[in-house]
Amino acid sequence: MNGNLRAVSHRVSFRIRNEHVLREAPREFDLPVAESEFAQLIEEGYLVQERVIQGEHLEALRNAADEIEAAELEIQSANQGGGFGGLFVRNLLDRHPAFLDMLMYAPALNVARAAIGPQV
Repeated sequence: MNGNLRAVSHRVSFRIRNEHVLREAPREFDLPVAESEFAQLIEEGYLVQERVIQGEHLEALRNAADEIEAAELEIQSANQGGGFGGLFVRNLLDRHPAFLDMLMYAPALNVARAAIGPQV
């Protein structure tokens, strides 16, 4: 899954303190967001990026969501539950491998590593 990576805007480098390896090389990764966008993420707690996922990758995620919806609607019909205003699906990573692949999706993963730390 390669997605449509935006051009690299800048590189982030972390050095992990490790008492067992004194000269551990820094961990570096490229961010597909501008420094101002990353600063907004840190300050505001969210980042909106349009059209990061496109093409076949987007179509696979849409198909997976449709499959999950169909399975949920079957369960709801069988239980005759009161829907409470819509369909609320949780645990997408556990429900379809297309969403599980998103764990290693470089654009999102690198931004998460830059915000939280390189061991994400």
